[in-house]
Order: sequence, then C-alpha cells, then structure tokens
Amino acid sequence: MVHMLLHAVALFLGSVGIYAAFKFHNESGIDNLYSLHSWVGLGTICLYGIQVMHTNPFYFCNIVSYEDHKKKLLACVTMQV
Repeated sequence: MVHMLLHAVALFLGSVGIYAAFKFHNESGIDNLYSLHSWVGLGTICLYGIQVMHTNPFYFCNIVSYEDHKKKLLACVTMQV
C-alpha cells in the first residue's frame, strides 16, 4: 500500500512539474516542447503514468495472486519468458 501511495505521489508531482513548465513557458513567451529534452521528459512522465495506472490496480485488488507473481518473476529471472 505504501509503495502504491509513493508512486501516486510521484506521478502527481511529475504532473505538477509539467504544468509549471508549460505555465512558465506560456507566461514568458517561450515555445513549448522545442527541445529533445522536453520531449523525452514528457514521454517519460506519460509512460510512467501509464505504468502506474495499469499495474497498481492489479496489486491493490489482488487480481494477481502471490504465487502467480512468484512464478512469473522466477521465469523472468531464469530467462524463460
């Protein structure tokens, strides 16, 4: 539960950061998303958001049992995926 809460806080703070950057650029008359750094940052936050929204319900609602998770982890570690 704490892990999910920390991910939610990180996603929220990342969104606040993106909002602040866009607001600053708009108020200063600077173009938005004019550099590779801007695009990579926005892509990172978007992909992270998708990951958090997709995976947290599975663990929060116990849709995936501990035994299934353990089997998949073992398969990944032994390269049997």
